[in-house]
Amino acid sequence: MDLTNRNELKTLLDRHGLVLAKTYGQHFLVQRTVLEKIIGAAFPSGASSLPVIEVGPGIGTLTRELAAHAPEVIAIERDLRMRAVLAETLADVSPVHVVEADALRVSFTDAVFGKPYRVVSNLPYEISTPFLWKILEEESLRPVSVTLLLQAEVVTRVLERSPHMNLLSLLVAFSGTARRVHSVSRSAFFPPPRVDSAVLHIENISPAVTPVQRRALGLARRAFAAPRKKMSSTLGEEAGKFGEQRPSTLTPEQWLLLAEESRS
Repeated sequence: MDLTNRNELKTLLDRHGLVLAKTYGQHFLVQRTVLEKIIGAAFPSGASSLPVIEVGPGIGTLTRELAAHAPEVIAIERDLRMRAVLAETLADVSPVHVVEADALRVSFTDAVFGKPYRVVSNLPYEISTPFLWKILEEESLRPVSVTLLLQAEVVTRVLERSPHMNLLSLLVAFSGTARRVHSVSRSAFFPPPRVDSAVLHIENISPAVTPVQRRALGLARRAFAAPRKKMSSTLGEEAGKFGEQRPSTLTPEQWLLLAEESRS
């Protein structure tokens, strides 16, 4: 079964009477080279001993590949119409556990019973930013690595550094090492989205947010609420020696220093 074949994909959707819903951001990957780039980034040494959480499996295109490289795949899908499709496309692969839920409301830590895990997903684009905050700040146990197919502009934001830092790029910088793996044109999907995409990979992720990082993120949230203003305007005396600077100009190391100084 080749789910990257447009004809097979259309036949599958027709057989199940499925009309794709814009509200779910359903754009299925139909370019095998992109699929290979995702797998290559997520599993650089081949098969892994860690379970994988996938969000938005859709028809199971990426899920099938993940099942060939991981001992367990937990696929979280909120579109209940996909139940029958996934039952068909994943019938010959294992072990895959399909969880019908909103990924933003599921505890990934609980889903893997507090054990190390990876996240690999062709993510529904409308949840890109809140999803990154969820797995990198809210989860009590962060994934070992994250490999996501996202809007190209979001990947660009994630990789920004001083003097163009933003709140999301600061969170990612506190979490691990991020890189753009591959640029993806809209023609790689069916139906094609209105934007180009890119594969983002984050590795060397520390297990949890440290107390000083959490304080720094709290300060950054307040400062980036008015990104064009000087830090003294948003943080007052807490801005310390960075009062004349704008939040985008601070490096991650300077945010940590500010968090330490503001505590004392």
